[in-house]
Amino acid sequence: RAAVILAEAGYDVIDLNFACPVKKIKNKARGGHMLMDVERGMAIVRAVRDAVPSATITLSLRRGYDDSAESTDRFFRIFDAAWDLGVAAVRVHGRTVEQKYLGAARWDFLANLKRQYPTRTILGSGDVFTADDAVRMLKQTGVDVIWIARGAIGNPWIFDQARRRLADPAAVIDPPTIAQQRDALLEHF
Repeated sequence: RAAVILAEAGYDVIDLNFACPVKKIKNKARGGHMLMDVERGMAIVRAVRDAVPSATITLSLRRGYDDSAESTDRFFRIFDAAWDLGVAAVRVHGRTVEQKYLGAARWDFLANLKRQYPTRTILGSGDVFTADDAVRMLKQTGVDVIWIARGAIGNPWIFDQARRRLADPAAVIDPPTIAQQRDALLEHF
């Protein structure tokens, strides 16, 4: 029902978030918990696809629930099945669900994934807090798109800064002026 509401409201993309590590979400068998329940996760993807067949659907995953071999196997089962079910892209966060936001995101996992699946649209996520981080992730991993998440908290300018850095690696990226900060605060308010 939620997917139909979003499609009717005119949203361009419906993202199914199977990556959220927050305890109150995963403990209710949602978010990152889907990396523990492949069959249920794929039933959700299938149900959304059936409900809104013309919608662009993406899937958000973490590289696994934990660092076990079984978790890696479940990741790839979901990842492969998602494409078979017609998702347009998959966002992969370089940490496990159990890691939450601790430790470094494994960009090497993202790079290996993109090398293994060069024709699939893969979005990279994790540890992108500056424009330079975005450029580094693109170069190091080869992912198609950078997904800036927590790096935008308190810094909505990161998107423009990253775009400018990609266009001109030598560009000087100045911090936002007081006036720009005020305008952003007023807009949020």
